[in-house]
Amino acid sequence: MMNTHLRYAPVKFNKELPEDIFYQALIGKNTEFQNYTACDKTGKYTGKIIGKMERLHPVSGIQYFPSFKSEDSFYISFVRSHKKGMGTKLLNFASMISKKMGGGGKFHLIASERYSTKPIPPHIFYRKYGMNSLESDLIFKIDRYLKGKMCLENIDFYDTPMYFIPRKNGQSAKKLPVLKKLLRLFKI
Repeated sequence: MMNTHLRYAPVKFNKELPEDIFYQALIGKNTEFQNYTACDKTGKYTGKIIGKMERLHPVSGIQYFPSFKSEDSFYISFVRSHKKGMGTKLLNFASMISKKMGGGGKFHLIASERYSTKPIPPHIFYRKYGMNSLESDLIFKIDRYLKGKMCLENIDFYDTPMYFIPRKNGQSAKKLPVLKKLLRLFKI
């Protein structure tokens, strides 16, 4: 017996659901931060990112970017992944949000191991992703660790402002200006 009181027929989708679904959740009424949660096809929670768009001025507060001009960038105040590979997807999502809000894909954060449950500090993951910092000594040590030339125990990790600027025309985000490369040749 067919149910005749239905007004519309059931909906069928021709496309499959994406692997990860991001949705915006409300934090509170009077906040400028946006809360994005990610889940997989089954509805299982896989990650979260909280942040806001900011206009950074180089002479006020913490300087994230190497230029001496004001920058629009998405500030990530909290990021947590609960699935392998999800951290990269969350940072890609932050870059996409930045593009949509006029930041050109740039984002910034403070790398901290205070809330990390993993044995390797998040600074390492952020550097592998392509993020940089004005803390050049720490970045130099992280790069040496990634090349297998330094032990993790020999690096003093601290709360570090880090930034990401998307690559343009195949340019590497990790490339340093020639002068900095020459100066590093004389460091031990």
